[in-house]
Amino acid sequence: MDLARQVRGRLLNQLVEEELYPERKVPERIRLDDFAEQYLRDYLKVKAAKSYRAEALRVKMLQRMLGNPYLDEITTGHIERLLADLRRKGDRPATLNRYRTRLHNMMKKAVAWGYLKDNPASGVERLREEKLGDRYLLPHEFKALLSACDPRLRTLVHLAAMTGMRQGELLTLDWQDVDLELGYITVRAGHSKTSEGRRIPLNGEAQGVLQDLNPKPAGRIFDFPRFPRHLWVKAVERLGWDVTEVPRLAGWRFHDLRHCCASWLVQHDVPLTKVAKILGHKELQTTQRYAHLGDSTLVDAMDRIQFDPELKCKYDAKEVAPDRASL
Repeated sequence: MDLARQVRGRLLNQLVEEELYPERKVPERIRLDDFAEQYLRDYLKVKAAKSYRAEALRVKMLQRMLGNPYLDEITTGHIERLLADLRRKGDRPATLNRYRTRLHNMMKKAVAWGYLKDNPASGVERLREEKLGDRYLLPHEFKALLSACDPRLRTLVHLAAMTGMRQGELLTLDWQDVDLELGYITVRAGHSKTSEGRRIPLNGEAQGVLQDLNPKPAGRIFDFPRFPRHLWVKAVERLGWDVTEVPRLAGWRFHDLRHCCASWLVQHDVPLTKVAKILGHKELQTTQRYAHLGDSTLVDAMDRIQFDPELKCKYDAKEVAPDRASL
């Protein structure tokens, strides 16, 4: 009877302490593999449905690299050593930051779900990434890219450059979303990265590309189940852009066609607010990265303050130099 009272007293004390001091509550222990399964099923598959496949592969890679420890055994030091090992093996800072971000999100969820008190990834700093700089093609380079593409890929590449659409938006594009008469493509909210729909005006070249595909009442425009990466890699290698030392072309990616479209628009003096609307940027700050490409408008602006273009401002240094004795 005394033992029962003691046990009952301990349980009551524990409940009161957890109520008054929740930070003292001992989290339930769980191993990484079990938590990762729950994280993929209950969070990632719901929250990041569009990018689930790529992010799930990243989670699996983290599992292999970390082993299967209890979550409370993973420390900031473990994560930093893991990233350092990957960097020594040749992974770029951008890749390491993606691993760090995913692991940080996993640990954040573990805290929210009561498996951890603190997030060990919070103390891991992001690495400084090497910026690729301006990503656009000159007219002859764009023609060369189209010529280097497999015919099955060429139309997809052409339309990407003419509309600035994301890869996923293009692959899910339906003929019902295309109005060739009015000259618009509608990107549905469910197919957009930002979950917001938008309308993209079609120029004559883009309309011609779509007309050549023999428009139908409905159905997917492109029949690729997923992006044909092997065809893209062949095109880039054929051009030599995989090994070129020209920063603007080095390692050219399909996503760079979106940057290319934005750069062309800015270079033709299209306002950033309109570029942002076409690309579907939520924040104008995202579009601001292209602002310097419109410097020609700055030259025009400075030209406007010339009142006498013929004025020659050539002075003899002795004429304008102040007389020290008079000061």
